[in-house]
Amino acid sequence: FPVTISQGQTNISGNLANEAGTEVQFSTEGNVYSDTIDENGDWAVALPPLNYGQTINVNITDIAGNTRQEDYNI
Repeated sequence: FPVTISQGQTNISGNLANEAGTEVQFSTEGNVYSDTIDENGDWAVALPPLNYGQTINVNITDIAGNTRQEDYNI
């Protein structure tokens, strides 16, 4: 699940074809931000401004319950 996250960024979006209904979840500093992938494969999450040194946890859970997880350091 390739995502590019940069300092100061507030909106993250992407496309995962054939993944409609899958939940994309970002968490940082105890807050969770999520979206569900639509029928076109699109998703978008609005985050507060990110700072250098923050860690963003990304979890993707498909409709079958399979989860992929990655951590990103800003």
